[in-house]
Formats: sequence, C-alpha cells, structure tokens
Amino acid sequence: PISARSIGGIHIRDVLAAIAVEHEEVIDKFGGHAMAAGLSIEPEQLERFEALFDETTARLGADVLNQVRVLYTDGPLHEDDLTVENAKLLREHGPWGQGFPEPLFDDTFEVLERGTVGKGFLRYKLRKPGCKKVIAGICFDPPGGESSPDPKNEIHAVYRLAVNDYAGRQTAQLILEHIL
Repeated sequence: PISARSIGGIHIRDVLAAIAVEHEEVIDKFGGHAMAAGLSIEPEQLERFEALFDETTARLGADVLNQVRVLYTDGPLHEDDLTVENAKLLREHGPWGQGFPEPLFDDTFEVLERGTVGKGFLRYKLRKPGCKKVIAGICFDPPGGESSPDPKNEIHAVYRLAVNDYAGRQTAQLILEHIL
C-alpha cells in the first residue's frame, strides 16, 4: 500500500484515476479525494508507476506546477528566542497541518561551519550577524543536493525552530527548509 498527499491545485485522486484508466495493469486498486489518496500496486510495477505519476501530474497540474510559489514566514527570531524552551512551545502548540502550517521564520546567518551528515544532509553552525550565540542548523533537502556549492560566508534561510534530541541532550536547532 502507498499513501499520497497533494498540494493545492492538484487533485491526487484524479491523477491516480487517469493512470488507472490509461494503464489498467499498473494500479491494483486506489481511492481517496483531492488532497489525499491511497493505492495498492505490485512491486514490479513501482518504477513504471513512478514515471507515469510524474508524467500525469505534470499534464494534469501543469498550471499549478508552473506557478511561482509564495512562501510566507513569521520573519526573523531574535537570538534570545532561539532556545530549546521556545522550540518545545512551538512543538506542543500544534497540531500543525494543512490550513494551519507550523511557523516558519527567516533570517540571514553567518556560516561558521558546514558539513554533511547522514544521507547527504547539510549540517551548519550558524550565527546571526553581529550576535554571539551559535546555533546548529540542518537541511534535509539541500539545494543542488549534497554537492551544492559552498555558500560564501552568509546565507538567508527559511527555517523552523526545533529541538534536537541527541545522546540524551536537548539543544535548539534550525531545520532549514529553504536556503537562499
């Protein structure tokens, strides 16, 4: 079984229905609605399904996929607000989801250190210009992938404030959603 979520303007069930009608042998069964769906597929059909899904989504959602996406943030956080306590407050005051997104912030940071961790994730040590506090940042989907060029010494990032639970110790970290 595979589950899917959509973005505004792409009716995910219609995408699956189009694939099922045009390529009967690919999907065993499916169901859902505009924003979420599920399907059953044989493992040997997965690669073909992925290609058909990309093609069908591009065809049915071309207008949406070609639009410029707008990203709303709550602006910058003061360096004194980049704390574990505030990250916990944000985590506990959900639930976050469609129509009620988790708060995003943006700011400019000096890059003190950059490296990779895990499966090509980018790890940063950052500091707001003119400030003393150093904070960790991680980007799970780096622009250009793991081989993205090193930023100069400053980035503008859209981020979520989060708690990093590692080795029994909790620290504040920034989940870097977009690096500009």
